[in-house]
Amino acid sequence: MIAEFLQLYRPSLGTLLRPVLQYTSAWGVQDSSLFAVKSVTRQVYSPIHWPVSLTADWYHPHNSELSSTVVVLIHGGSWRSGRPDGIEMTGLASFLASHGLTVIAPKYRLAPTWLHPSPLEDLHMLLDRLPGLCKTQGLTIQHISLWGYSAGAHLAAMLGLQRSAAEIKAVVTGGLPADLSLWPRSPIVASYLGVSAAQDPGRARQASPLYNIDTSAPPFFLYHGTADTLVEPTQSLLMVNQLSHQGVHAICRMIPGYGHIGCALHPGPILRDALDFLRHPLTLSASY
Repeated sequence: MIAEFLQLYRPSLGTLLRPVLQYTSAWGVQDSSLFAVKSVTRQVYSPIHWPVSLTADWYHPHNSELSSTVVVLIHGGSWRSGRPDGIEMTGLASFLASHGLTVIAPKYRLAPTWLHPSPLEDLHMLLDRLPGLCKTQGLTIQHISLWGYSAGAHLAAMLGLQRSAAEIKAVVTGGLPADLSLWPRSPIVASYLGVSAAQDPGRARQASPLYNIDTSAPPFFLYHGTADTLVEPTQSLLMVNQLSHQGVHAICRMIPGYGHIGCALHPGPILRDALDFLRHPLTLSASY
């Protein structure tokens, strides 16, 4: 973690790129455009009446090839920890911004103080307010995409499924917990739901992306490490199969030998495909 990253409203470009410099070789990204990030700013996105004040970090690209495309980047942390300025978040956000995408990395309410669906309510509110927020940043939105990892992938998937393809251009998920009911005695799931999946399987299914899919879902790009023992790779396979069954364009990339943390910190093998997917979600071929 780089604790100093967001202590300043406008961190220096050197501070911004420190995590990117550290992880460039691990990600397999070598081109100089990686460092073309104009600025990072922080903005309160919640209205005054909201239960808590919530901020989002904006990554502004130098080259505005796709600046009208906004990617909402949702951090993980078992729904009860994590933050937008973690090393995995700043590196990924910088990579996306360096390729012309405006990135928004929001905070959201955390368990166990705030239970499902509080984090989703926060993110829905962000999307509702996004056109006005973008105007304050000098942007006009044409497309909104979502990207999340682990618990953030769960929230990105749920958000995309609840908003539909009419509003969301694409969803990218990594290490996705698609079916919470498959962890009946997990204390992490119980902390998020307020009850274990064994005690209330209906609530677990209602809060699971796998059971919220219909034909209106936006295109999905899923990636998962084959050595993930925290969130089994079968979770993403279940999700992509169900999306495809509903006629939704869905792609799943398995990264051989990667575990849950490794896939979060070093997503290099899928970055180029994921970037292409964000630009043209219906043209990338589906394969496992």
